[in-house]
Amino acid sequence: MTTYGKPILLTIALVVVSPATAAEFCVSTNATLQQALMMAGSNGEADTIQIEAGTYTGSSAVAFAYSTSEDSSLSVSGGWYSIPPDQLCVRQVSNPSATTLSGSDARQVLKLTGASGTSGVLSISNLTISNGFTAQQGAGLFIGGGAGFLGN
Repeated sequence: MTTYGKPILLTIALVVVSPATAAEFCVSTNATLQQALMMAGSNGEADTIQIEAGTYTGSSAVAFAYSTSEDSSLSVSGGWYSIPPDQLCVRQVSNPSATTLSGSDARQVLKLTGASGTSGVLSISNLTISNGFTAQQGAGLFIGGGAGFLGN
């Protein structure tokens, strides 16, 4: 996806589900971002993933993937800063270009899917998605799957 020098701010909201509990992740590496997405898809909770400022590139066919068969919500946001060693994701700057998810012109960047019959709110904000590549739909961002997890 090309932004032509302008950062993009993405917010996608789908069918609303009231979560009973929530898990929060603060990530600062490619591996911890993918791990948080995988855990969020299976922990039975509404999840928040805060991504520290920087550029993130995955190495598999899809740089970063989330898949769930549960009714739960996911919020992913960028621009976070931590104060080592123990104050993680304590401050967020409102600048989508501070955090970039990249497909390195070789792969789909961010894919969020839910199984048929599941639903929830998916929110993506304050980050830039760039350099996605795939022969399928959604080189930069793909949201699909079950009836409650549809997106544009």
